[in-house]
Amino acid sequence: MLFAIDIDATIATDRNGYARYLNNKLKLGIEESVIEQIKCYHDFHSLPAVQNYLQEPDQRDYYQAIYNRLQHEPEIQQNLDPLPNAVQALNTIAQWGNIIYITCRQPGAEALTREWLARAGFPSPEHVTICAHYHAKYLAAYEQAAPREKIILIDDHAEEMVKAFFIMAKNRLDIAVSLRRRLAVVAFDHTEPPTFHFKVPFPVIALPSWHPNDLAQLQQKKRRTAPD
Repeated sequence: MLFAIDIDATIATDRNGYARYLNNKLKLGIEESVIEQIKCYHDFHSLPAVQNYLQEPDQRDYYQAIYNRLQHEPEIQQNLDPLPNAVQALNTIAQWGNIIYITCRQPGAEALTREWLARAGFPSPEHVTICAHYHAKYLAAYEQAAPREKIILIDDHAEEMVKAFFIMAKNRLDIAVSLRRRLAVVAFDHTEPPTFHFKVPFPVIALPSWHPNDLAQLQQKKRRTAPD
């Protein structure tokens, strides 16, 4: 069995690196002691210095443009933190099958990503594929799986991943037909599987977190829903 795992917001999180980056980039003058206390984006966005900066339309547009690129900044990616229990969970999953990482990062980010995975203690850090689009993740998993090997794709953007399957199928129907018989998508950070207004040709499973209890439930669901 092959586990194809997303990185950003699936096994990695940013606590306040984006806040520090925006503070420096925009010269907001926020004290480091304040940055250290930030727990989420809402905390940063609500700061008086940020709100004052956003009063000017040009500055607001510039702020948004920089924020939209933050996920791909090497400075941010190098300082991500593993999500709680993620390292332990993936080392457990590594006992169930092979692990690869498929992520929509900028071209050339492979080395940085592999180094971060290794430093954090994740298994198989050398198996990283950078994908330009969500639908390319299916192709990457297909190419790296053995013939007829079952594939479990874990991603926090499960809704987009399911829709991307049909985009991939338009150009590679042969691969789509092969995958649907041995594929399951796991919706990370979901308590229930997302619902769709169309038929999904493979199981979609919810995984709320990497807590051992959730991981144990995933293993049970995997056994029940994995295609023959």
